[in-house]
Amino acid sequence: MPKHFLAVCLCIVALSGCQSTNQSSIPAQESNRTDTSRSTTDNKKGPDDALRRSYASIQDRNDRNLLQQAATALKAGDASLAMALLHTLATPPASADLAGSYHRLLASTKLRLGDALGAGRALTNIRGPQKQDLPLIQEICLELGAISCFLETKVMNQLLSGRYVQTFQDQVWVALQENSSKPTSKTRLNLETARSLSTVAKQIPHFQNSAEEISNTSLLWLDLYRTVTGAGSVPMAQNAWRNWQQNNTRHPAAQLPPTPVQRLENYRPPKISVMLPLSGRLTPVGNAIRNGFVTGYLEDLSPVEPKRTSAAEITFFDSNQYDDLALVTLSEELRSDVIIGPLVKDRALGVLNVLSDYRSNKTAASHVPSVVLLNRVRSVETSAATPLNVYQFAAAIEDEALTLAENLKSLGHTRLMVVSNGEPWAERAKQALFAHWQGPIVEANFQQTKDLTRAVGDAMGVSGSQQRREQMAKLLDEELEFLPRERKDLEAIVAFIDGLQSKALVPALRFHFADELPVFATSQTARSQDLDELANFRIAELPLLANPDTVAKSMTATFDLKDNPLIEFFALGLDAYRLATWTHWLNENSQALGDQQPLTLSLASGTLTLGQQGAIRRRLDIAVIDRRGALRPTTGDSR
Repeated sequence: MPKHFLAVCLCIVALSGCQSTNQSSIPAQESNRTDTSRSTTDNKKGPDDALRRSYASIQDRNDRNLLQQAATALKAGDASLAMALLHTLATPPASADLAGSYHRLLASTKLRLGDALGAGRALTNIRGPQKQDLPLIQEICLELGAISCFLETKVMNQLLSGRYVQTFQDQVWVALQENSSKPTSKTRLNLETARSLSTVAKQIPHFQNSAEEISNTSLLWLDLYRTVTGAGSVPMAQNAWRNWQQNNTRHPAAQLPPTPVQRLENYRPPKISVMLPLSGRLTPVGNAIRNGFVTGYLEDLSPVEPKRTSAAEITFFDSNQYDDLALVTLSEELRSDVIIGPLVKDRALGVLNVLSDYRSNKTAASHVPSVVLLNRVRSVETSAATPLNVYQFAAAIEDEALTLAENLKSLGHTRLMVVSNGEPWAERAKQALFAHWQGPIVEANFQQTKDLTRAVGDAMGVSGSQQRREQMAKLLDEELEFLPRERKDLEAIVAFIDGLQSKALVPALRFHFADELPVFATSQTARSQDLDELANFRIAELPLLANPDTVAKSMTATFDLKDNPLIEFFALGLDAYRLATWTHWLNENSQALGDQQPLTLSLASGTLTLGQQGAIRRRLDIAVIDRRGALRPTTGDSR
């Protein structure tokens, strides 16, 4: 490392010395950094042509040579050296062409160093963008999490080629999937920079008359993706896709669909075994999940389709009436394509172990079901000897904490106060937040509601200010006029407390001069009456409540779920049925689909991302409580 650093420094010094010597040997008017370049090529130049041209100005020649060395370093994989060389230029070159090369090199270098935002800002300084800039713009937009910008540049590439290619269509779909499963990069600064990049791309001469077509085509790509992944089950996605295709016949995806969309037609309704506690103390929970599950099944029966296939075959088993071996044996006798449950963690682990042992004694060609455990039990390891397609799906409070963390980051908040009531669920949420948070956190912990105001005061530093006042009064032996001073460095509050405690938090924040700070909370805060007292609180909430689709609204009305404490389990059951259809579809189409991207679905219990194995990642919606106490969904900007 010291030798490498020394080499970089010597290179910079040598280049600086070369520039000084050359400038001292020319007349003053020539040494000014003006655009005096003379090209030996025609006007049809690419991004790198400026580095191969001859220049009359010595300053331009020096700039060109330095940029050539930076380009060589970057091509060799040494982005740090390239950045060091670029930093020797106090300002961009005076030559317009060299300035363009400088900004392109700076953008490429920053991108390789992991600074996508800096790369985007550098590239927006280009004057006279060219079609050769599209790949770099695409890469930066994707890293920024700006899928609309990425799509627009992909559409531009398609316009240049004049034809549709399957590989191209599949790349677009993969990008849409990856963007949906990685939301953390979508900060305001990132999205604003991406909008500027999109404007730069549309200034390329080839596309100046196609801006409307480009925007419409990319927006319809987004619409197709959201239509398919937000439809519900696979049969509902089939219907949604057919309707979309009929309404957008001229769109590239309608004429040549991405492979996953094509494979939607390759679906055979599965045989499903559902293992739930339908007796005993967990009967209400088991019934809630079953009712949600049946709602999803009935949803598939409602459309009238001329080419309708048979419906899924569902068998419910009371997990309190059978042991683990009996449950697996019964599901195997039915040759179930999908196994759902059990619910209790110990039973889920037991069934998984029995099923794994059962599979290890079967031949590789034997029927292998998909398993959706309704709990998170452990990391699932598979091998050729014990083939299992296992997914772990649970309504965990940790998911809500991570959803809040992502939203806080996207809004640019870094310094938090976390208010926690000490309940087990709150401690789990707090640990999940702490494990994924980089910035400073101050805690306000309490056990009883009467201690909430004191805990907030301690966290805000008001009590410390009071102690300093008492010390000064004692030292001076007289009373002092005093107004407590709160800390000013906090940017947001995260509350892991219930609804009643949240109502007590509002006056506590006002008393301690913190009522201007935005408050973020879990769904536990919204499980109470008269939410108007919590106006402007931001809640991690089920889409079933925050932004329901038609089926969710119907289920909520049918079972009067608005104030039902088991509402999470109704959503879990509805999505368990939908996941049964998708995991079965993944299982039967695995060879065609490959393993290059996850599957992300927008369902009732959240945005669910399914990898090849293991826990299903769940991201909830963010809703704002309005002045009437109603939840108002916030719409994230996907650009």
